[in-house]
Amino acid sequence: MALSNSEIKQRSTKAAHRLTELYGCRKPPFPIDPLLEHYAVRSVRERVFEHDARLFLDGGHLAIEVNSAFPRVRRRLSIAHEIAHIILRECGGEESTDHDSPLKESLCNQLAGLLLAPDWAIRSHFENFSRLGEWQERIRCSTLLAAASVFDVSVDVMARRVFLDLNLAPQTIAAVWRYRENTKALDSDKALRISSAWHSLGNKFFIPLNKTAPAGSVISKAYDHDGVFLREEEVHLGGLKGRFTIEAMGFPWFPLKQAGRPSRAVLSILRMPGSQTKPSSD
Repeated sequence: MALSNSEIKQRSTKAAHRLTELYGCRKPPFPIDPLLEHYAVRSVRERVFEHDARLFLDGGHLAIEVNSAFPRVRRRLSIAHEIAHIILRECGGEESTDHDSPLKESLCNQLAGLLLAPDWAIRSHFENFSRLGEWQERIRCSTLLAAASVFDVSVDVMARRVFLDLNLAPQTIAAVWRYRENTKALDSDKALRISSAWHSLGNKFFIPLNKTAPAGSVISKAYDHDGVFLREEEVHLGGLKGRFTIEAMGFPWFPLKQAGRPSRAVLSILRMPGSQTKPSSD
């Protein structure tokens, strides 16, 4: 009898949690080598090709190829993603290695984030941030960006782990903004748009991607200037409407591995009404 998707997810998540015990007393960033050794993956090779990575048999042994055109954090996630496919195969049968299934691919992305940034390590990391004054939050733009750097993962991965998977900030929403075209529009209009948004499953609203940042918002200001910007603003993002305290901070973004100047992105954190954070007068 075939397992349901929920059963496969439950089994594979437990297996991924057990695998993170292989890190022992190490501190982040965690090396992928123990995971590769556990599954007897003999080699990881880099080359330029049309995919992020692929898992295959080479002379009867497991091997991984990863796209060398992408930056290190994306290559690490891609390798962890392929390891997640091995986990699914063990927990859900051969069909769980199907790379064409959106549900399986989404689950592999989730497992990859868990492998690179385990629950226990993230909680320990943020517990080390003491509150600086009665209104200061431990999870804010600067600490989230710092955590992504410490764990050697993308800001999107860290935001998902903190806000969605672990629900460490239930009264807040994180959104990552990048300057890009509207993928759903017929004409190519570039603007600062939401590329990912993360919040607790308990918050029942939908935030559409590709939404454009208002020109006068602190989000746009953080794209153009360094520093942290904080202000209460009117927000209309799909099902999210009302006045919110918005914190925004820009950061460098490397879409491809290159020696040139990186692109820029913005992390914003929206706090629900009644949260402790006080906006500045800016």
